[in-house]
Amino acid sequence: MIVPIALGVATSEALYTTLLPLFTAPGRPPRELLYGALRVALPLTVAAAAVYAAIVLAASPARLALWLVFAPVLVATGLNGVYAAFLTADRRYPLAILRVPLASGIALALAAALLPAWRSTTAIALAITVGQLVTLAFLAVQARGSSCSDAPVRAISARGLVGPAAAVFAATLVAGQLVIVGERFLAAGLATGAVALLAFARGIALLPAMFAQALGGGIFPAATERFEAREHEPLARVALTGIRLSILAALVSTALVVICRRDLVQIAFERHEFSASDASQTATLVGILAASLAGVSASAAASKTLFALGRRSLTLWISVGGVALYVAAALVLRHTNGLEGLAWAFVVASTALGLVFAGTVVPALGLRTGAVVRHWILAPLGLAAAFAAGALAVWAVIGGDHDGFVAAVAAVLATAAGGLVTLAAAVRLANGLEYALVRGVLRRGPSSVPGASLAKEASGRRAGQCK
Repeated sequence: MIVPIALGVATSEALYTTLLPLFTAPGRPPRELLYGALRVALPLTVAAAAVYAAIVLAASPARLALWLVFAPVLVATGLNGVYAAFLTADRRYPLAILRVPLASGIALALAAALLPAWRSTTAIALAITVGQLVTLAFLAVQARGSSCSDAPVRAISARGLVGPAAAVFAATLVAGQLVIVGERFLAAGLATGAVALLAFARGIALLPAMFAQALGGGIFPAATERFEAREHEPLARVALTGIRLSILAALVSTALVVICRRDLVQIAFERHEFSASDASQTATLVGILAASLAGVSASAAASKTLFALGRRSLTLWISVGGVALYVAAALVLRHTNGLEGLAWAFVVASTALGLVFAGTVVPALGLRTGAVVRHWILAPLGLAAAFAAGALAVWAVIGGDHDGFVAAVAAVLATAAGGLVTLAAAVRLANGLEYALVRGVLRRGPSSVPGASLAKEASGRRAGQCK
């Protein structure tokens, strides 16, 4: 299932990233501009789905129905990216980011309803496809309700869309999915169940990276408008703030995941056919993979900044280099350390990729070395250390093996609470950027959370032009 989903996600991100700068202009984007983009994107996505279906039919895999059910995903996810770009430019950022959790929630609910009577992976595939189609219908209805606009309508051609989108598509596919495919291929030759254990560990360890992805979604529209308006100082502040928050969240999450790795595995998997031995091996892999969170998060935020600067080809080649580094490291470490070696290879590649992406942003924006060291290294490390100290203090009292699901959940929650208390104290004592953001959220409400506020900052100045 990973191949069609990967293609769909890459298509969605490519269209979103390419169209947002076209939709972002003085004044709110007219609906005619959206319709022009759809007239180009719809034939492209339908053609891609048709080619995918033809290849599947020609290859005739063992589970043909499973593969074919995914064909509409390519159309739905691609068009969801178009609508997300329009809604972001129209200052309706919550709707734009809703496309992922909404589609996932619908798929989960439908799969839960279907599986008791239809125990097949095809049922899961159908649930995923329906989730994307329902989300597409929802976004289309919301876009029809957008306000009027007097902004000029620019023509969107297939050539002008495909060229820039191709580089984004390739970069997203390479950086986000090819590593997973290669990882599973290399793990398949190891012990029985190695692929599953590695997949379970990745699911736990890298779940916090969703924050960086969401924050990157907020950075991109803000950085895009600043870049087009040639506002260098505000653009630099957006990059410094976004990448700083991504790294801080990654380091805090790393501390929590490493400390509570056994409890997290017990919560998620240690029941039924998942033995204690499997849980121990998975916990070890979780602890290793958690070390990649800083690199993954920095890459997510910095690559969005580079996309906003129009550095699509550069982003693609950096991503290709990251995959090549992973393959080289994996081949060596797999031979010497087996399954754990594959996990360490991902840590090496993702950390290097994060450093290169972030390092590329520095000269691109002319950032000062002192500001970079303070915002991206010293401040996140100091605050994350405070969190780790509080979390460890709690875990030292309640940590260890727990009897049952509820006890494990309570241990994780208590450890997280201890860490958050010390983190909050450190944020208040530092009285820096994080404290200012928290204070702003408390004063203005949930709509001012970092990702949303960055996006709203980009488009808020265009309000009031259409009555």
